[in-house]
Parts: sequence; C-alpha cells; structure tokens
Amino acid sequence: MKKLNLFLSVVIGGAFLYFAFKGVNLSDVLAAFQKADYIYIIPSMAALALYIVVRTYRWGLIFRPGRIPSFRGRLSSILIGIMANNIFPAKLGEVARAFIIGKSDSVNVSRTFGTIILERVFDFLALIFFLVVIALASPVERGIVFKSSGIMLAGFITTAAGFIGILTALLAVKFWTAQAAKYAGKAAGIFSKQAAERISGLVISFAEGLRPLDDPWNAAKIFIVSLGQWCLSGLMTYLMMLAFGINLTPVSSFFVFIVMTLGVVIPPSPGGVGTTQFFAIYCLSWYNVGQPDALSFSLVSNFMVFAVLTLAGWYFLIKESLKFGDILGATREKEKS
Repeated sequence: MKKLNLFLSVVIGGAFLYFAFKGVNLSDVLAAFQKADYIYIIPSMAALALYIVVRTYRWGLIFRPGRIPSFRGRLSSILIGIMANNIFPAKLGEVARAFIIGKSDSVNVSRTFGTIILERVFDFLALIFFLVVIALASPVERGIVFKSSGIMLAGFITTAAGFIGILTALLAVKFWTAQAAKYAGKAAGIFSKQAAERISGLVISFAEGLRPLDDPWNAAKIFIVSLGQWCLSGLMTYLMMLAFGINLTPVSSFFVFIVMTLGVVIPPSPGGVGTTQFFAIYCLSWYNVGQPDALSFSLVSNFMVFAVLTLAGWYFLIKESLKFGDILGATREKEKS
C-alpha cells in the first residue's frame, strides 16, 4: 500500500507539473527569476516562522481541557510531521506527529489523533470562512466566482456544502458519539471488517479530540487564532508575489492563496510539488498574470517553504534523538492498531 501511495503521489505531482510547464517558454521563466527582487524572501520567511509559532500555540488550545504538552514538544512534533509529509506520501507525518509528542510528553496517542483531526477541521473552516467573505464582499473576486468562471462557481458551491457538512458531522460526533461510530463503522464495513473497526475507532478518537468544544470561549479562541494563522500564511504568499512583480491587492493575493491552498490539499503530491505550480498559474490567470511570472513565483515559494520547514524538521528530529526509521515504525504501529 505504501509503495502504491508513493507511486500515485509521484504520478499525480508529475502530471500537474507537466501541465504547469506545458506551453511555457523556459527563457521567459529564467528572465522572471533574474528580475525578481529576492529581498522580499526575508520578511516572507519571517511570516512563515510566525505562522508556525501561532500554529503551535493553537494546538495547545486544542488540547484543553486537560494536560497540555510543552510548547517545545508541540513545536518539535509539528515540524517533524511537516518534514515527514514533505518526504513521504499519504500524509504519514500526521501519524508520526502523534507518536512523537507521545514519546516526548507522554500524551495519550488516541487523544492526540483527535486533536490533529480537529486542527484540520478548524483549518478548513477558517479557509472557507475567508473564501466566502472575500467572494461576497470584494467586487473583483465576486466577479471571478459568479461571472467569469463556471468552475469557480461550482467549486464555491461545493466548498460551501462541505462547510455545512463538516459542521453537521462535528455536531453528530460531539453529541451522538456512539451512534456516529456505529453508523460510520457500518458504512466502512462494506469494504472489510477491519475497515469498519478502524473507522469506528477513528470516530471515537475524534470525539475525544472534540473536548475543547465543551468550552465555547476556548472554541472561539481556536477559531480566531486559526484565522490569524492563515492571515500570516497569506502574508507570506503576498510578499513572495511582490518579489516577482505580481502586484495584486492584499485581498486578491489572499484570495489566490486560499484557492491554491484548498486546491493542493486533496491531490497527494509530496511537498505540494506540481499541484502548487498548476493552481498558482490557474488562479493568477484570473488577474492576467503571465504564465512565466506565475510559474517562477510558485517554484521559488514552494521551494523556500519546502526547504525551510524540511530542514527545521530535520533539526528537531536530531534534537529528539529520532531517526526516519522511527517515523516509519510509528506508522506501521498505527496500521496494526
């Protein structure tokens, strides 16, 4: 299964990369690299670092009530997990995260998995919130969604429906955990008994991770911090655009960033290579940004984020006296459980 996941991720990333480069003159891309003002990379990477700090703080809120792992433990786990996601297929870093923080801070693994799932839910809700607000409030983006692009309108409706669906699922799991686990297990049982047991266990772990929602104020803080976290990531993207002479308004650049982020989530491409370039070109074409400029921006931005976070994760892997084999071993242990 792991070899299949690796094969699919490479094929999908390669396919998206092919379409990103299709029809582009490489000399134009090189010219875009040469004229770029790389001084913007410094504040862009500072925004990335602050994003990681805020994300680490938010994870502590998600652990409430109860014992909260140390800030260093959370930071180490997040960065090692990102590194693993950049290198390995199938989001193995998310699995490794739970075992790493369990090792460093003696945190229950099942509870940690629940917090990681809830973390992703808040990420999605925050991004959809921004997408809806900008699409409705900004005339330029409203025109793109509702007039210029049928694909965007379909995507907007789909994501709005997904927003409602996630909220419904959250309420169901929160207040009717046993029933939700039972019916989810039955649905997965179509494939195998083992799948039914895993899905039921996942629902129960997720319900454990929903404990922060018992406190409405804490839940509100998590959502507000999530909004701030993504604003920092959007700022990083805006600064990288300025480096390549892509002078969109902050609102438009943030809109592009949101669509790019949502676009690269589903295709399992390691480090977002290929998918990032494809969606950057597609989104920036709405603002008449040329393919060479969009491609050069996305390549450098993707490389910088990949390199900085992978090296940071490697540093903490060494600091925690861990090896890549420990990460793979953690995922194998999860598969057996």
